[in-house]
Order: sequence, then structure tokens, then C-alpha cells
Amino acid sequence: MIQNINEPQQYRNTMALCYEKMEKYDSAAYYYIDALAFLEEIKPKFPEQELFISSAMGVVKGNLGGVMAKLGNIGVAKKLLKSSIAINSQPNYDHSDAQTAKLKLTQIYINEGSLDKALVYLDELDKELPNSELKTRQYLDIILRWYLIKGAYYENKGDMANALALMKSYHHLNDSIQKIDHELKYVDVEGSFRNAAQNYELSIVNRDNKIKNIYLATAASFTFLLAIFLIVIWNNLKKSIKANNVILQKNSDLQDTLGALEFSQAENTKIMYMVAHDLRNPISSMIMMANLILEDQQVNGENKYLLENIKTSCSNSLQLITEMLLPNKRDKHLVKEEVQIDRLLKYCVEILNHKAEEKHQKIHLNTIPVTALISKEKMWRVITNLIANAIKFTPVGKNIDVIMQNTHEIITIKIKDEGIGIPNSLKNMVFDWDTMGKREGTNGEKSFGMGLAISKQIISAHDGKIWFESKENVGTTFFIELPVRAKRL
Repeated sequence: MIQNINEPQQYRNTMALCYEKMEKYDSAAYYYIDALAFLEEIKPKFPEQELFISSAMGVVKGNLGGVMAKLGNIGVAKKLLKSSIAINSQPNYDHSDAQTAKLKLTQIYINEGSLDKALVYLDELDKELPNSELKTRQYLDIILRWYLIKGAYYENKGDMANALALMKSYHHLNDSIQKIDHELKYVDVEGSFRNAAQNYELSIVNRDNKIKNIYLATAASFTFLLAIFLIVIWNNLKKSIKANNVILQKNSDLQDTLGALEFSQAENTKIMYMVAHDLRNPISSMIMMANLILEDQQVNGENKYLLENIKTSCSNSLQLITEMLLPNKRDKHLVKEEVQIDRLLKYCVEILNHKAEEKHQKIHLNTIPVTALISKEKMWRVITNLIANAIKFTPVGKNIDVIMQNTHEIITIKIKDEGIGIPNSLKNMVFDWDTMGKREGTNGEKSFGMGLAISKQIISAHDGKIWFESKENVGTTFFIELPVRAKRL
């Protein structure tokens, strides 16, 4: 609060003092009057700061009184100085400002020749100054002015002895003050040099300490990072050893599993050979019996046609069994021959037509005469599997279409049914080797779930494609595309 009051008036008072030092008394008087006006304005607003504001007004009035005296306004000067003395002579006020005002007023009275009035204030100062407890520089300046003014008083009185004694006291005190000021300046310079040297040395020490701290921090950081690096390496080494042990154990387990699988595969192959070998004799017997019956001249018509189909089916089955018994042959490339695709499709439909009739289904065949270089037995296996599936998964009384097209030397075969369709959950499993995708037929027919996987393998061996389109409860269409050079008959 005091700072908010003091700063504006101090600014004005300082400006006035500067102009007074420059002997521009009119400007000095302007700022002193402005300072008084400011203090008068704020005095009612801050009653709790009455002591400070009144003391400040006393100081400004004393300064303004001195300026007015220099401007020749003696009456105004006396009034202002007396007001300043009255204010700052009160208890708890700044008596040094009151003493300064008394000296100024005494000087005016001496200049006027009113020595009696001047003596009144000189007597008061004689009592106050020697008893002052504060021996400050301001006090010494007041004493110097007191010596000068009192000497002037005695000089005007004609008492030259006292006047001379006071002048000697003035010069003695003034010389002492100047000597002290000079010594203080010298001491200040030496002290400044010493302080500068000490500060420089201190800055060097601080710089060295900073460098040492940087080195220490760097070393500590490097040590910390090195420790972390070593810990990471150690942990990774332990993990690597552990992982290596796990890998070794897994590899051992894998070798054991592989051995068990190889043993199981060998056992399965042995069983397959036994079954195939046992099937070979009855199928061969069926072919021989079919040949004997066909040699009978009395067999003709539909019976002869059925016997020929039985003979062909048994021959295909016998060839399949022979391939199973000759593993080296299975690994070789397909043995292809020129085959009339339309006749192959017709033959497959005729073989399976009796199964369709059992469910009152009709198989519609739509072909064109085309020959292609294929494995007849393996393609027969694919076509019969797809038609058999269509019969199996198509309800009673529905239709099945077998269609062949030949465009741009690409043969496309479609087997389309009106069956139950393939659900979305099984579409990705249709061509897999596992049996998760197998389902029962519409009349409870069993399914092994491997026919389509075998079909895809055969078509891929012919560099062809097989895919399907299906919608539940609407039907399924399987497509076979053979990129072989086909020849239209």
C-alpha cells in the first residue's frame, strides 16, 4: 500500500530535485507543487497512512520553500518552511527534515537582517544537533550548513571571532568528510578489484567443478548403460540357452513323432496292400464271369449292355488296385491317352443311373463330341465321384445335369444338382483331406469325405481346375476345367 502511495510522489519530488540542482527553479517548483497536490488528493483516501503522507508533505513543503526563496517569493517561502517545521517536528516524524527547513528559514532571516528571529532557530538547532543519535551523512551535511549559517549570523552581528571559529570548524569537518569519501572510494576500488579477482577464481573453481560433474555424470551414465547392456546380454543368453533346450526337446519329440508316423504309415500301407491284394482276385473273377456270359450267343439287348458296363467298371477297379500295389508307378507322371470325353461322360452316367433311379432322380446329359489327352481311369474316377455326390445330396425326385462345353481349346464339365447345397461353414473344407467336412446324404448315405480331395489332386495333375458354386437348399454346381488341346470330331 505504501509503495502505491510513495512511488508517484517520489517520482515528482525526484524530478523537482533534479531541476533544482540544474538551477531551473521554475520547473522544480512545478513538480514540488504537483507532488503536494497528489498528496492532498490521496490523504482522505488512506487515513491509515496519515503519518506517512503528512511526513511526505512536510518534506515537499520544505523543498518547495527553499525553491521559492531562490525565486524571490520570500513570503511564500517562509510560510512553506514554517509549515514543514511544524509537521516534521512532531513526535515520530523525521526531525532531520525539520532541521533542514529551520536552516533554510534561518538563512532567509539573516539575509533580511532579522537576526533576532534567526537566533531563535539557531538556539533550537544548538540544542538538537549535538544530541542527535543518528550520525548519518545527512546529519553531517546539516552540521556543515549549520556552521556556515551560524558563522554568517555572527559575521552580521560583527562578532568576527566566533564567525572565524565556526568557519574553521566548517572547513575542518568538510575536509574530514572529503577525506573519508576519498578513502571510501579507494577502499571501494580495491575491494572491487579483490571481489573481481575472487569472483574470477570462484568462477574458475565453479567451471572446474562443472566439468568434473559432467565427467562424473558421463562416467556414471556410461557405467549404468554398460550395466544395463550386460544385464540384457545375460538375460538374452539365458533365454537363448533355455530356448535352445526347448528346441532340442521339441526336435527330439518331433523325431519321435515322425518315427511313430512313419511306423503308422508303414502299417497302413501294409494293410492297404493286403486289402487291395484280397480285392484283386474277386474282381478278376467278376471280369472272367462277365466275359463267359457275354460269349453266350443268347445274351443280347439290355442284358448285354449291362454286362459290358459291369466288365468295364470291374476293369477300372482292377486297374486302380494294380496302381495301389505298385507304389513306384504312383509317383510317375500320368499315362495319358486320346479319350472321347463325351463317351466317358455317357459311360459314367449309365453306370450311376441305377442309383439315381433308386431315388427317382433323372440325370440329363448334354455333351458334344470331343477328344482329349487324359488319363481315362483317373478322369472316370473324378466324374463318377462328382455324379455320385450329386445323387447322394439331392432329394428324391430331383434332377441332375451333366454338361460339357468346349471353348478356346478348354474343356469345361459341369455337374449340377438340385440338392441341399453346401453350408458356408463347410465351403473352405470341401477339398481338404481331413474328414471334418463329411455329411450324410439325403437318404442317410454314408460319406468318407476324401473323394473331392482326390478329385482335386487328379485335376491338378492334368493342369486343370476344379471349383464349385453352391447355395443352401437350392443346389450345387461343380466345374472342371481342363486346359488340354482338345480336338472336335
